[in-house]
Amino acid sequence: MYKIYAVCASGIGTSLFARKLITESIEALGYDMTDISISCIGLTEANGTSTDVFITGSTIAANIADRPGVEKVVVVNMINDKEGMKKALAPVLERAEAAGKVKKA
Repeated sequence: MYKIYAVCASGIGTSLFARKLITESIEALGYDMTDISISCIGLTEANGTSTDVFITGSTIAANIADRPGVEKVVVVNMINDKEGMKKALAPVLERAEAAGKVKKA
């Protein structure tokens, strides 16, 4: 399972809206959601969580520790910028597809 976490300060506000936008963007890019898990998390929990990708805003991203194998995707407007989200996710998903972690629908 390819794990994606939408990260906001508390894990119950912006990240909930972002999860919907992330799902819509992945589907719009033509990827199969079967093997992709998208969850919400707060900043405090993010630093101790195992995942493939964190998606967050620039302020939060600066506070998430860098770890090998974990990508950080920074999206300026995580709530309603579908084009920005697609642009940010496209190269991440292409790398994941090349590694056999996700597939096109």
